[in-house]
Amino acid sequence: MQLREPLYPLLKFAQLFDEDEIHQSEISADGSVLSMKFMCSSVENLMSRIVIFENVFPAMLTVFVPDAPYVAKITGTLAGKKFFCAYDVDVYRASTIVATAEGQQENICNSYGMMLVSRGKSRLPMGFYYFYQGCRLLNVGRNRFEFSGEVILNFVRALQSLFGESKDKVRAGLRILEYNDKEIEGKFIPLFELRNNFDSGHNSLRILDVEDLDLIHEYMREVEGWMRELMNCVIKRVKGRKELGMPPDPNTELSGDQKRVLRKIRKNFEEFRPN
Repeated sequence: MQLREPLYPLLKFAQLFDEDEIHQSEISADGSVLSMKFMCSSVENLMSRIVIFENVFPAMLTVFVPDAPYVAKITGTLAGKKFFCAYDVDVYRASTIVATAEGQQENICNSYGMMLVSRGKSRLPMGFYYFYQGCRLLNVGRNRFEFSGEVILNFVRALQSLFGESKDKVRAGLRILEYNDKEIEGKFIPLFELRNNFDSGHNSLRILDVEDLDLIHEYMREVEGWMRELMNCVIKRVKGRKELGMPPDPNTELSGDQKRVLRKIRKNFEEFRPN
């Protein structure tokens, strides 16, 4: 049985079965195995149970246990037939390269060289670091989309670290790296739009339909490769001593507003700090 989408509208699914159906379910746990027994009126009803208990139940359970549980595998029996659930292979598709021992050694040497070049700078290493965080999140989830919102945030931070805070500054920096306007608007600017308007930089209870989710998932499958190409382009230009389009490093000292915020937190938190 193939799960349709890991980000399928949970609220819509929750409306597909009522409170009586929940009370008629039998649930038990044996170690790390959670077992459920219930009647379902349709395949859609079965899928609603599975998706809710894969995504919502662990969130509820986290309130009561000091770990963040997640579902590693789903199997079951329906009308006497065994089944298991899995996402489409594209959900797990990761970026891959053909590597050799010599190539890996060269990658290590290049990375160390970039560390030396980046000494005393802030924009370059932070751009790489936010890109790294985004890639980590793509690979540690139970599928490639579990942490999409956080991936988007970190990829935007990577672009802002390199080129500046605004979309226009990012556009200007990418043009200096010889990206054309179609590439800029199609590959990189959607990160800002997704961060600003969907469940990324802000919470959202809106329900996306499957077609919308397919679009976002397809974009998320490709953007890691585009970001890696950009980072490689930056490295090549650093090595060739070519213009990068990066503004000067900002002042790294805390601003007055930031200092005031920390003083306020320190004051309000003081009585709750552990001894």
